[in-house]
Amino acid sequence: LEAQSPAWAGQPASDPDARALGLGPRHLAYVIYTSGSTGTPKGVMVEHRSTVNLLHWSRSVFAESETSRMLFSTSIGFDLSVYECFVTLSQ
Repeated sequence: LEAQSPAWAGQPASDPDARALGLGPRHLAYVIYTSGSTGTPKGVMVEHRSTVNLLHWSRSVFAESETSRMLFSTSIGFDLSVYECFVTLSQ
């Protein structure tokens, strides 16, 4: 078998400049899908600014010592996982 380089091999190692791409806080961060009460899946669009607001709120309410060892127990499919993952990383 011939080894092929992966599709991302030619991409830069650094993050792109969000401003140069025209991205801002009101742009989509992620979509979380929920069945709600109807049983029909629907997506909820979450903007970057909402996630950042959550992280800022957490820093104003909890001391770093309270969140520095947070248990990441929620499935990545649930919105709470954003809190559990990024609050600790943003300290």
